[in-house]
Amino acid sequence: MEEVAVRIARAGDGVIEVDLPDVLHRFVLLAAEAVRASAGDPGSAGHRRLFGRIDEGADRDDPLATLARQVAIEGAGTAVERTWRSTRLTDDEAEAWLRVLSMALSLRAGELELAVEEDLDALDPRQRAYLEVFQVLQALLVEALDAPPPS
Repeated sequence: MEEVAVRIARAGDGVIEVDLPDVLHRFVLLAAEAVRASAGDPGSAGHRRLFGRIDEGADRDDPLATLARQVAIEGAGTAVERTWRSTRLTDDEAEAWLRVLSMALSLRAGELELAVEEDLDALDPRQRAYLEVFQVLQALLVEALDAPPPS
């Protein structure tokens, strides 16, 4: 298997530079589309699975809390769909990417009924690789966001 060069890091001017192959840019867009589709209907299984993992302490029956979560998902999805081909992200845009990737990973783990990390070992290698792409992109985004802006 060919190795793919991936880089997400804070640049000298404070923005986060994204160097991803086209296929991973598309992966980020598809993650945003999947999150919006799964979380769009408050009565759907995807919505329950997503909010059950994200806001376990929140009152899921509270209409205001549901609306706030919908607005947050819509905002993150829109930001990712607007910037999915970008090579430079603001911190807010990078946070949106991170939120979408985290939600998409939670949804996929729920679909695969993964309870603990050891469950990954039992997965088909392609399914495991798919989840690992989420994890790598998340880790790179967190590292870039944690890097101090230049002074």
